[in-house]
Amino acid sequence: MISIFLCLIIVCFRLIWSFTYIAFIYFTPMIIYRNGVLNVPVYYYLILGFLNAVSEALSYIMLVAITAFFSRISDYRFGGTYMTLLNTVSNFGMTYSSSIGLKFIDFLTFKKCSNDFENSCSTVDLQNTCNTNGGNCLITVDGYYVEIIICVVIGFIWYGMFKNMFKNFQTKSSSYWMVYRRSEENVKINVEPCSKNAIQCDHSVTLTNK
Repeated sequence: MISIFLCLIIVCFRLIWSFTYIAFIYFTPMIIYRNGVLNVPVYYYLILGFLNAVSEALSYIMLVAITAFFSRISDYRFGGTYMTLLNTVSNFGMTYSSSIGLKFIDFLTFKKCSNDFENSCSTVDLQNTCNTNGGNCLITVDGYYVEIIICVVIGFIWYGMFKNMFKNFQTKSSSYWMVYRRSEENVKINVEPCSKNAIQCDHSVTLTNK
C-alpha cells in the first residue's frame, strides 16, 4: 500500500542526486589529466561506479513501486491486458523523454570560434570554416549543465503539482479501477405494451441501469 508514496520519495532523491553528476562531470577533466597527459586514477572508477550504483538502485526501486501499484489496480478479469497497457504507457514515457532530452543538449549548447568570435560554430559549414582558418570551436555554454538545471526545476514543479493527486490514487480501493461491463445483473429491460386498438404492433424495448 506504500508503492506510490515510495515512488514520490524516490523522485525527490533522484532529482537531488542529479547534481552529483554535474559535479562529477565538471571535475572529470581535472582528475583524469595531469600536465596535459591522460592518466585516469583508480579512485575515479570507484566514484563512477558508486554514482551509477546509487542511480540504478533508485531507478529500480521506483520501477518496482510503480509495478506493484499497477498490479494492485489491475482488473483481475483481464489483468494481463491491463498490466500490459499500463506498463507500455509508462515505458513509452521514459523512453521518449530520454531521447528528447539528449536531442535538446545540442540546442542548449553554444560555441564560438577561437579566432573569430562572430562565428558561432552552429552548423557544420561554420565549424569547417573555423577549422580551415586555424581556429577551434570553443564551448561557451554547455547544454548538459543547462538541461540538468531546467529538468530539476521542472521535476520539483511537477512534484508540487501532482503529489496530492498521486497520493489520492493510492487511497482508492481496487473496485475504483475496475473496468465497467454491462451485464444482465445491472440492466433492467423495459417493454412498452401495445395499445388495444393497434392492428400491428412493434414492442419498444429500452435498457436502463438499475
